[in-house]
Amino acid sequence: MRYTPKTWLFLFVLIGGLVTHQAYYLMLKSELDALARTGESRVDQASERLTSQLDRFQVLSNVLARDPRIASALRAGEDATAIEPFLRNQVLAYGAARVELLDRSGTVVASSDGLEGRISRAHSPLLSAALNGRLGLEHGLEANKRFFRFSRGVALGLPPANGALMISTEIAALEFDWTITPEVVAFFDQAEVVYVTNRPELL
Repeated sequence: MRYTPKTWLFLFVLIGGLVTHQAYYLMLKSELDALARTGESRVDQASERLTSQLDRFQVLSNVLARDPRIASALRAGEDATAIEPFLRNQVLAYGAARVELLDRSGTVVASSDGLEGRISRAHSPLLSAALNGRLGLEHGLEANKRFFRFSRGVALGLPPANGALMISTEIAALEFDWTITPEVVAFFDQAEVVYVTNRPELL
């Protein structure tokens, strides 16, 4: 079979197009793979940074829950507010937003910001976690501010716990310490709502 010049031209253009398309596809795939690796690295770095920032508050909740001064304040009941200067010092030392001491009913009996008696955590999962010997952790909104909260049970002897210690840290303060990067980094909760990000406009 003999091909006409037009047929050869068509085949040449077709093969050239296929070669160009394959080269473009491989180049695009390589760039996307590199972008994906960069993105994964950025997310890993941001996750490690956030975890590192939160570690000190987890440590603080563990340390304070075992502090005999906290147990004494809980035992004092209505006189627990005497511990508040100590709680304020912990807020200043660790950069927390608030430290609260709760009784078993969830009533705040002492607080670093003097809000004892005006806040109830009776229905908070953090109280339930602390009273059952677990570390409580949640994020949420209060007065239009985003917070991470940790809780630990406080025992007046042998378990179970007789109350709980709750530590709050403002998320915006954590984000303020992040370095500026060209990539957008955001963490989503189970409801697919952004709760931590380096772009405030996503909130």
